Amino acid sequence: MSREYHQLRQLATTGVFVGLVALLVSLAGGWLIAGKALAPIGRISRAAAAISASNLSERIDVSCMEVELSDLSCMINGAFDRLQRSFNRQTRFTADASHEMRTPISTILAQSQLALKRPRSDREYQEALEVIARAATRMKGVVDGLLTFARVDANQLSLNIELVDLSGIARDACDLLTTLVEQQRLTLTVNLTPVLVMGDRNRLGEAVVNLISNAVNYNQTGGAIEVTVAEASGLAKLVVADTGYGIPESDQPHVFERFYQVDQARSFVTGRGSGLGLAITKWIAEAHGGTVVLQESQEGSGSVFVFTTKAVGPNALGKKVDR
Repeated sequence: MSREYHQLRQLATTGVFVGLVALLVSLAGGWLIAGKALAPIGRISRAAAAISASNLSERIDVSCMEVELSDLSCMINGAFDRLQRSFNRQTRFTADASHEMRTPISTILAQSQLALKRPRSDREYQEALEVIARAATRMKGVVDGLLTFARVDANQLSLNIELVDLSGIARDACDLLTTLVEQQRLTLTVNLTPVLVMGDRNRLGEAVVNLISNAVNYNQTGGAIEVTVAEASGLAKLVVADTGYGIPESDQPHVFERFYQVDQARSFVTGRGSGLGLAITKWIAEAHGGTVVLQESQEGSGSVFVFTTKAVGPNALGKKVDR
């Protein structure tokens, strides 16, 4: 009896030992498997934790992940990419705006201090005030452009779409800039054919004024500007050609970028270049489903800009047209 009891006890002890070993092996195996399965999640967590305002370049390594986690990681990496691009745009925008504002503010301050330092002649005071006025005009252009883009980026700038005549808008813009054209001793030629479009009259007018102003500001004394509106293949086309300084080939891909200026020195002298006019014009064109392009430009020979949007067909002729 005691022998059988001893054997049962030994068997029970062996069973418990084997069970403990099996349990430990199972736990170790489960820990290894779980660790391997959760490792990608750990990498995702570490990459997300490493993202900060000073380090937006961190990305999740998807080379050793299962398909499901790889897809998720790619989506997260894509979100990080968009966040970095947005942050870079905001940083660059702030830096550019600060730079553009610093120059006219410094000029106004310097001229004011110079004029107040000692009594001066009427002519000297007038010259100082003219410089201050140019600097203030430039600063106003920057502020207006910044406000426009702030509303655009926040999706708070809406369009008042109606049926309008693009040639009428172009004629109004030419009339508005007549004095400026005469001051520069330029010749302005207009060839306007009525073309109906659906658009925001004020914004389209702003785009036309920007293009013509650009042709004036970067033209040569005694030069010429030609403004043409016509319809071609169902499109309304506004063409502004000038005989100005032209744009170097290396600068041409960048002319529609915010704050980009080909000739910053001349922009400051005239007081009218903010580096935002063409960027705003591009947004207006795209908001109307159209385009604006630099069709051609040669240094010393001038430039040609073309603004295009969809023309309205004859079926809209019965509607009231805002000219």
